Amino acid sequence: MSGTQLVLTGVPAFVGDVRGATTVRFFIDENDFDPNHLIEVDLAKHPQAVQASAWGQGVDCDYQTAGGLTTIGPRFNAGAHVGAVYLADRLVTQYASVLASWPPAPDARYQYQLVIRSHNNHARYHGFKVRVVSPAVGTLAHVAIFRAGEPTPSGEPRWLDLADQDWCDAHANGFTTIEPSSPVGTVGALFLSSRVIPLEGPNYPKVPPSFGW
Repeated sequence: MSGTQLVLTGVPAFVGDVRGATTVRFFIDENDFDPNHLIEVDLAKHPQAVQASAWGQGVDCDYQTAGGLTTIGPRFNAGAHVGAVYLADRLVTQYASVLASWPPAPDARYQYQLVIRSHNNHARYHGFKVRVVSPAVGTLAHVAIFRAGEPTPSGEPRWLDLADQDWCDAHANGFTTIEPSSPVGTVGALFLSSRVIPLEGPNYPKVPPSFGW
């Protein structure tokens, strides 16, 4: 597809080492003190500060200011030292061994992913686990949404138009796995637009409730 996309994955962040005004190294487990498990990120390298054409190598994480999902920083030592960081795919790959156990069961990693599309005014699509609860009506899917950390859906099912990019990311883009033809009972990924799904729900920040945040 035309344009540029940026994939970010949300992880817990417990800052263990401040390297500069916006650069830190953090653990994803507050009880982990192994320096080999530290992830380094520069919070100044976010999609608002980097040209879309350079997102692949120039972005470390989502921004911390209004609308962004990173919650530590944005500057140190005054910034928050505990929260979440949405890491660029490049760093997810670089720190694959550290992130091998993230997220904990029963969650899927796509529940913590965010896709930003430069060609669509930097549209943001958030990954959610859903279950199809009744047959689709045309392109309208009837789904129940799982909260992070929960093995079953909660809340009232929703009708969502899978063909409307203002509602959700198209199946053809490779992130959403639910289609109008998906049988009842299918569990899969639906990347919903932040234009229609408030960041405070279905749950935000997207971390298991057992973390107590």
